[in-house]
Amino acid sequence: MKTILYFLLILSVHAMFGQDTIYYDINNKKVKKTDNWNDYDVGVKTDAGFLVTGYYKNGNIKAIANSKDRDCSKLDGHVIWYLEDGSVNTDNLYKDGVYVHPVVTKKVPNPNKCEDCYLPNTEDSLVEFSGVVTHQGTAERLLQKAVYALALINTEFTPYSTVTTNKEQMSASRLYGFEISYGSLDPLYDLSDANPELKYRPRGMIYYTLTIFCKDNRYKYKFHDFYFVPDEKRSVTYKLNQMLEYVVNSTNAGQSLIGKTHNKEQVITRINCAMNGSVEVNNKKMKGKEYMGFIEFVNLKMNSKYSTLKSLAEGADLKEKKSEW
Repeated sequence: MKTILYFLLILSVHAMFGQDTIYYDINNKKVKKTDNWNDYDVGVKTDAGFLVTGYYKNGNIKAIANSKDRDCSKLDGHVIWYLEDGSVNTDNLYKDGVYVHPVVTKKVPNPNKCEDCYLPNTEDSLVEFSGVVTHQGTAERLLQKAVYALALINTEFTPYSTVTTNKEQMSASRLYGFEISYGSLDPLYDLSDANPELKYRPRGMIYYTLTIFCKDNRYKYKFHDFYFVPDEKRSVTYKLNQMLEYVVNSTNAGQSLIGKTHNKEQVITRINCAMNGSVEVNNKKMKGKEYMGFIEFVNLKMNSKYSTLKSLAEGADLKEKKSEW
Protein backbone atom coordinates (compact mmCIF):
# COMPACT_ATOMS: atom_id res chain seq x y z
CA MET A 1 0.00 0.00 0.00
CA LYS A 2 2.85 2.39 0.87
CA THR A 3 4.48 1.65 -2.49
CA ILE A 4 1.26 2.49 -4.35
CA LEU A 5 0.87 5.76 -2.43
CA TYR A 6 4.49 6.67 -3.21
CA PHE A 7 4.01 6.21 -6.95
CA LEU A 8 0.74 8.15 -6.87
CA LEU A 9 2.56 11.00 -5.15
CA ILE A 10 5.33 11.00 -7.76
CA LEU A 11 2.79 11.01 -10.59
CA SER A 12 0.88 13.90 -9.03
CA VAL A 13 4.09 15.95 -8.70
CA HIS A 14 5.00 15.32 -12.35
CA ALA A 15 1.48 16.26 -13.41
CA MET A 16 1.57 19.46 -11.38
CA PHE A 17 4.88 20.61 -12.88
CA GLY A 18 3.83 19.53 -16.35
CA GLN A 19 0.83 21.84 -16.17
CA ASP A 20 2.96 24.79 -15.01
CA THR A 21 5.57 24.39 -17.76
CA ILE A 22 5.14 26.65 -20.78
CA TYR A 23 7.01 25.93 -24.05
CA TYR A 24 7.96 28.56 -26.63
CA ASP A 25 9.27 28.05 -30.15
CA ILE A 26 11.98 30.15 -31.77
CA ASN A 27 9.40 32.83 -32.62
CA ASN A 28 8.29 33.08 -28.99
CA LYS A 29 4.95 31.42 -29.73
CA LYS A 30 3.55 28.95 -27.23
CA VAL A 31 3.76 25.37 -28.45
CA LYS A 32 2.90 21.95 -27.13
CA LYS A 33 5.70 19.64 -26.13
CA THR A 34 6.37 16.99 -28.76
CA ASP A 35 9.03 14.40 -29.44
CA ASN A 36 9.00 15.09 -33.18
CA TRP A 37 11.46 17.94 -33.36
CA ASN A 38 12.26 19.35 -36.78
CA ASP A 39 15.41 21.48 -36.75
CA TYR A 40 14.27 24.19 -34.35
CA ASP A 41 14.65 25.10 -30.71
CA VAL A 42 12.21 25.31 -27.86
CA GLY A 43 12.41 27.38 -24.69
CA VAL A 44 10.93 26.37 -21.35
CA LYS A 45 9.93 29.23 -19.05
CA THR A 46 11.69 29.03 -15.69
CA ASP A 47 11.94 31.24 -12.63
CA ALA A 48 15.39 32.43 -13.80
CA GLY A 49 14.38 32.98 -17.44
CA PHE A 50 14.40 30.25 -20.10
CA LEU A 51 15.91 26.82 -20.54
CA VAL A 52 16.45 26.67 -24.31
CA THR A 53 17.08 23.42 -26.16
CA GLY A 54 18.03 23.30 -29.83
CA TYR A 55 17.54 20.21 -31.99
CA TYR A 56 18.93 18.73 -35.19
CA LYS A 57 16.61 17.42 -37.90
CA ASN A 58 17.24 13.87 -36.72
CA GLY A 59 15.80 14.79 -33.32
CA ASN A 60 19.11 14.77 -31.43
CA ILE A 61 19.90 17.69 -29.14
CA LYS A 62 22.06 20.39 -30.71
CA ALA A 63 22.54 22.62 -27.67
CA ILE A 64 21.23 23.31 -24.18
CA ALA A 65 21.43 26.73 -22.57
CA ASN A 66 20.03 28.80 -19.72
CA SER A 67 19.23 32.37 -20.65
CA LYS A 68 17.59 35.33 -18.98
CA ASP A 69 15.69 36.02 -22.21
CA ARG A 70 14.12 33.84 -24.90
CA ASP A 71 16.41 35.17 -27.66
CA CYS A 72 19.48 33.83 -25.82
CA SER A 73 21.19 37.22 -25.85
CA LYS A 74 21.72 36.95 -22.08
CA LEU A 75 23.10 33.47 -21.63
CA ASP A 76 23.72 32.58 -18.01
CA GLY A 77 25.39 29.35 -16.97
CA HIS A 78 26.74 26.41 -18.96
CA VAL A 79 25.98 26.18 -22.68
CA ILE A 80 26.61 22.66 -23.93
CA TRP A 81 26.86 22.07 -27.70
CA TYR A 82 26.48 18.60 -29.21
CA LEU A 83 27.39 17.02 -32.52
CA GLU A 84 24.71 15.23 -34.54
CA ASP A 85 25.90 11.86 -33.23
CA GLY A 86 25.04 13.00 -29.69
CA SER A 87 28.62 13.52 -28.45
CA VAL A 88 29.65 16.77 -26.73
CA ASN A 89 31.13 19.40 -29.03
CA THR A 90 32.01 21.90 -26.30
CA ASP A 91 30.93 23.30 -22.96
CA ASN A 92 31.01 27.09 -22.52
CA LEU A 93 30.21 29.15 -19.43
CA TYR A 94 28.41 32.50 -19.55
CA LYS A 95 27.47 35.04 -16.89
CA ASP A 96 24.89 37.72 -17.67
CA GLY A 97 25.47 37.25 -21.40
CA VAL A 98 29.27 37.44 -21.19
CA TYR A 99 31.51 34.48 -21.99
CA VAL A 100 33.58 33.47 -18.96
CA HIS A 101 37.10 32.20 -19.68
CA PRO A 102 37.80 28.72 -18.32
CA VAL A 103 41.01 29.97 -16.65
CA VAL A 104 41.78 33.66 -16.12
CA THR A 105 45.40 34.25 -15.14
CA LYS A 106 46.79 37.19 -13.19
CA LYS A 107 48.65 39.43 -15.62
CA VAL A 108 52.08 40.71 -14.60
CA PRO A 109 51.49 44.49 -14.32
CA ASN A 110 55.06 45.34 -15.33
CA PRO A 111 56.79 42.79 -17.59
CA ASN A 112 60.17 44.28 -16.61
CA LYS A 113 59.71 43.91 -12.87
CA CYS A 114 57.47 41.64 -10.85
CA GLU A 115 58.03 42.20 -7.15
CA ASP A 116 55.41 39.71 -5.96
CA CYS A 117 56.06 37.06 -8.62
CA TYR A 118 57.17 33.61 -7.61
CA LEU A 119 57.54 30.26 -9.34
CA PRO A 120 55.12 27.57 -8.08
CA ASN A 121 56.98 24.48 -6.94
CA THR A 122 55.98 20.86 -6.35
CA GLU A 123 56.96 18.89 -3.26
CA ASP A 124 60.11 17.90 -5.14
CA SER A 125 61.01 21.58 -5.61
CA LEU A 126 60.29 21.44 -9.33
CA VAL A 127 58.62 24.37 -11.08
CA GLU A 128 55.13 23.47 -12.25
CA PHE A 129 52.09 25.46 -13.37
CA SER A 130 49.00 23.25 -13.31
CA GLY A 131 45.25 23.17 -12.77
CA VAL A 132 42.08 21.15 -13.37
CA VAL A 133 39.24 22.39 -15.60
CA THR A 134 35.70 21.02 -15.63
CA HIS A 135 34.51 20.45 -19.19
CA GLN A 136 31.71 18.20 -20.46
CA GLY A 137 32.81 15.32 -22.68
CA THR A 138 34.32 11.85 -22.52
CA ALA A 139 38.02 11.37 -21.81
CA GLU A 140 38.46 10.12 -25.39
CA ARG A 141 36.86 13.23 -26.88
CA LEU A 142 38.83 15.60 -24.63
CA LEU A 143 42.05 13.82 -25.59
CA GLN A 144 41.22 14.35 -29.27
CA LYS A 145 40.66 18.04 -28.53
CA ALA A 146 43.98 18.20 -26.67
CA VAL A 147 45.86 16.70 -29.63
CA TYR A 148 44.26 19.17 -32.05
CA ALA A 149 44.77 22.13 -29.69
CA LEU A 150 48.48 21.37 -29.19
CA ALA A 151 48.95 20.83 -32.92
CA LEU A 152 47.43 24.26 -33.62
CA ILE A 153 49.51 26.12 -31.03
CA ASN A 154 52.50 26.78 -33.26
CA THR A 155 52.65 30.54 -33.79
CA GLU A 156 51.70 32.38 -30.59
CA PHE A 157 53.94 30.08 -28.53
CA THR A 158 56.88 28.40 -30.23
CA PRO A 159 56.90 24.58 -30.23
CA TYR A 160 60.09 22.51 -30.39
CA SER A 161 58.62 19.06 -30.94
CA THR A 162 55.64 17.27 -32.43
CA VAL A 163 52.60 16.28 -30.35
CA THR A 164 52.94 12.97 -28.53
CA THR A 165 50.17 10.97 -26.85
CA ASN A 166 50.05 8.47 -24.01
CA LYS A 167 46.89 6.34 -24.16
CA GLU A 168 47.52 4.78 -20.75
CA GLN A 169 47.60 8.22 -19.12
CA MET A 170 45.07 9.64 -21.61
CA SER A 171 47.41 12.57 -22.18
CA ALA A 172 48.92 14.67 -24.98
CA SER A 173 52.24 16.55 -24.70
CA ARG A 174 54.42 18.96 -26.62
CA LEU A 175 57.73 20.75 -25.96
CA TYR A 176 57.75 24.56 -26.09
CA GLY A 177 60.30 27.26 -25.36
CA PHE A 178 61.16 30.95 -25.39
CA GLU A 179 64.30 33.10 -25.42
CA ILE A 180 65.37 34.85 -22.28
CA SER A 181 67.96 37.56 -21.60
CA TYR A 182 69.24 38.91 -18.32
CA GLY A 183 72.07 40.84 -16.78
CA SER A 184 73.65 43.96 -18.22
CA LEU A 185 71.94 46.95 -19.73
CA ASP A 186 70.93 46.99 -23.37
CA PRO A 187 73.56 48.46 -25.76
CA LEU A 188 71.10 51.20 -26.75
CA TYR A 189 71.76 53.00 -23.49
CA ASP A 190 74.35 55.80 -23.61
CA LEU A 191 76.14 54.20 -20.68
CA SER A 192 77.17 51.29 -22.88
CA ASP A 193 79.37 53.60 -24.94
CA ALA A 194 81.36 54.42 -21.84
CA ASN A 195 81.82 50.75 -21.00
CA PRO A 196 81.94 48.35 -24.00
CA GLU A 197 81.42 45.32 -21.73
CA LEU A 198 77.89 46.52 -21.01
CA LYS A 199 76.97 45.60 -24.60
CA TYR A 200 77.15 41.97 -23.59
CA ARG A 201 73.85 40.63 -22.31
CA PRO A 202 73.67 36.90 -21.44
CA ARG A 203 70.92 35.02 -23.25
CA GLY A 204 69.57 31.53 -23.49
CA MET A 205 66.49 29.37 -24.08
CA ILE A 206 64.04 28.09 -21.51
CA TYR A 207 62.28 24.91 -22.61
CA TYR A 208 59.29 23.28 -20.95
CA THR A 209 56.66 20.62 -21.62
CA LEU A 210 52.91 21.17 -21.74
CA THR A 211 50.87 18.05 -20.98
CA ILE A 212 47.07 17.77 -20.95
CA PHE A 213 45.64 14.82 -19.00
CA CYS A 214 42.03 13.88 -19.79
CA LYS A 215 39.26 12.21 -17.81
CA ASP A 216 35.49 12.15 -18.30
CA ASN A 217 34.14 15.70 -17.93
CA ARG A 218 37.45 17.26 -16.87
CA TYR A 219 41.07 17.67 -17.87
CA LYS A 220 44.30 18.77 -16.22
CA TYR A 221 46.88 21.06 -17.81
CA LYS A 222 50.47 20.90 -16.60
CA PHE A 223 53.49 22.99 -17.60
CA HIS A 224 56.48 21.09 -16.29
CA ASP A 225 60.11 19.96 -16.79
CA PHE A 226 61.48 23.48 -17.25
CA TYR A 227 65.14 23.61 -18.21
CA PHE A 228 67.61 26.20 -19.47
CA VAL A 229 70.29 26.17 -22.18
CA PRO A 230 72.60 29.25 -22.13
CA ASP A 231 73.87 30.63 -25.43
CA GLU A 232 77.43 30.64 -24.17
CA LYS A 233 77.24 26.94 -23.13
CA ARG A 234 74.86 25.25 -25.54
CA SER A 235 76.16 21.81 -24.63
CA VAL A 236 75.02 22.29 -21.02
CA THR A 237 71.46 21.87 -19.74
CA TYR A 238 70.36 23.31 -16.41
CA LYS A 239 67.24 22.48 -14.47
CA LEU A 240 65.36 25.63 -13.63
CA ASN A 241 66.49 25.83 -10.00
CA GLN A 242 70.10 25.37 -11.18
CA MET A 243 69.51 27.93 -13.91
CA LEU A 244 68.53 30.58 -11.37
CA GLU A 245 71.80 30.04 -9.54
CA TYR A 246 73.68 30.07 -12.85
CA VAL A 247 72.11 33.43 -13.73
CA VAL A 248 72.98 34.91 -10.35
CA ASN A 249 76.59 33.83 -10.72
CA SER A 250 76.92 35.05 -14.32
CA THR A 251 78.86 38.30 -13.95
CA ASN A 252 80.12 40.99 -16.25
CA ALA A 253 80.88 44.66 -15.92
CA GLY A 254 77.20 45.50 -15.77
CA GLN A 255 76.67 43.54 -12.59
CA SER A 256 77.99 46.36 -10.46
CA LEU A 257 75.19 48.52 -11.81
CA ILE A 258 72.37 45.98 -11.91
CA GLY A 259 73.09 43.48 -9.15
CA LYS A 260 72.96 39.70 -9.13
CA THR A 261 69.56 39.56 -7.42
CA HIS A 262 68.09 41.56 -10.27
CA ASN A 263 69.16 38.85 -12.73
CA LYS A 264 67.14 36.27 -10.83
CA GLU A 265 64.12 38.60 -10.70
CA GLN A 266 64.35 39.10 -14.46
CA VAL A 267 64.16 35.36 -15.09
CA ILE A 268 61.27 34.80 -12.67
CA THR A 269 59.37 37.73 -14.18
CA ARG A 270 59.95 36.49 -17.73
CA ILE A 271 58.62 33.03 -16.91
CA ASN A 272 55.55 34.48 -15.20
CA CYS A 273 54.90 36.72 -18.20
CA ALA A 274 55.06 33.70 -20.52
CA MET A 275 52.71 31.65 -18.35
CA ASN A 276 50.29 34.30 -17.05
CA GLY A 277 50.61 37.16 -19.53
CA SER A 278 51.57 40.79 -18.95
CA VAL A 279 50.44 44.39 -19.33
CA GLU A 280 52.29 46.83 -21.59
CA VAL A 281 53.68 49.71 -19.51
CA ASN A 282 56.60 51.26 -21.42
CA ASN A 283 55.32 51.72 -24.96
CA LYS A 284 53.09 54.80 -24.90
CA LYS A 285 51.09 53.68 -27.94
CA MET A 286 50.47 50.23 -26.49
CA LYS A 287 50.24 51.21 -22.82
CA GLY A 288 47.61 49.19 -20.97
CA LYS A 289 47.36 46.48 -23.62
CA GLU A 290 47.17 42.99 -22.14
CA TYR A 291 49.18 40.10 -23.52
CA MET A 292 47.69 36.67 -22.92
CA GLY A 293 49.78 34.04 -21.18
CA PHE A 294 50.10 30.42 -22.22
CA ILE A 295 47.89 29.08 -19.40
CA GLU A 296 44.88 31.15 -20.42
CA PHE A 297 45.56 30.60 -24.12
CA VAL A 298 45.68 26.79 -23.98
CA ASN A 299 42.49 26.63 -21.91
CA LEU A 300 40.69 28.87 -24.39
CA LYS A 301 41.79 26.44 -27.12
CA MET A 302 40.49 23.50 -25.11
CA ASN A 303 37.22 25.38 -24.66
CA SER A 304 36.78 25.67 -28.43
CA LYS A 305 34.36 23.44 -30.29
CA TYR A 306 35.74 20.04 -31.21
CA SER A 307 34.39 20.43 -34.75
CA THR A 308 36.25 23.73 -35.17
CA LEU A 309 39.55 22.38 -33.82
CA LYS A 310 39.27 19.32 -36.05
CA SER A 311 38.60 21.43 -39.16
CA LEU A 312 41.49 23.81 -38.40
CA ALA A 313 43.89 20.94 -37.66
CA GLU A 314 42.97 19.35 -40.98
CA GLY A 315 43.79 22.57 -42.82
CA ALA A 316 40.41 24.20 -43.25
CA ASP A 317 40.58 27.97 -43.79
CA LEU A 318 38.07 29.18 -41.23
CA LYS A 319 37.86 31.23 -38.09
CA GLU A 320 36.04 30.09 -35.01
CA LYS A 321 32.46 31.29 -35.17
CA LYS A 322 30.62 32.92 -32.33
CA SER A 323 27.72 31.12 -30.71
CA GLU A 324 24.74 30.72 -33.04
CA TRP A 325 22.68 32.03 -30.20
